[in-house]
Amino acid sequence: VSLSDIKPYLNDADLAELVLARDVLHENFPRVAPDQPFSEALTGFLEVVAERLPVVDGDGRLRGSLAKSDLLLALAERRKRPAAV
Repeated sequence: VSLSDIKPYLNDADLAELVLARDVLHENFPRVAPDQPFSEALTGFLEVVAERLPVVDGDGRLRGSLAKSDLLLALAERRKRPAAV
């Protein structure tokens, strides 16, 4: 299902009342911690089809999100750097 598939229904007030976030949320969705290594974040992206993962601190508070594209760009930049001697 894509956004273009559901776009016609977004302004339907009756439908808006029928579906709640809790009806479609994923409780076991992968998340990353602010200090988590890139390799573990990549594993999270392999578990689900998503463009972003939530970044959650030790208290379970949402601190932001990690975009797959940002992670891949950062990894590409790292590979360009010369190895430390």
